[in-house]
Amino acid sequence: MEAAASQRFKAPRDSFGELDAESAASLLSAATDVALVLNAEGVIEDLSLGTQDPALEACQSWVGRRFADTVTVECRPKVEQLLRDAVATTEEEKSRKLMQQASRIVMKEDYGMLVLHFDKRAWATRSTIVFNPRVDTSTLAMEAKPAQ
Repeated sequence: MEAAASQRFKAPRDSFGELDAESAASLLSAATDVALVLNAEGVIEDLSLGTQDPALEACQSWVGRRFADTVTVECRPKVEQLLRDAVATTEEEKSRKLMQQASRIVMKEDYGMLVLHFDKRAWATRSTIVFNPRVDTSTLAMEAKPAQ
């Protein structure tokens, strides 16, 4: 059986208006077992547990730790690579799937987890300049080149 195609809301502003932070947090908590907010270095800055499952109580100690450090030493390189790949890609669907793989390794159970990462950046240049954004989000003028 094929997985159903994902579908986005056609008019999110019409449906949700100017959704405030508290409402967004409530929505995420209700929709997932675990929601994490990571900074650019992969450190968990905040989390929400959307279920009362005692198995998830240990997640509360994750705030302030790197996401990759929540797994065993044997799994860490795989999780770190998945996270690097997820942040490096500009394809939203690919990034989501990579984060899901990393989440499955971390949780070792069938919990719904949503990893939030708000540190997306946008760059704009003239058509005569080429600039390839860096994964580490540093913007270095010396990396801008004339277009061919």
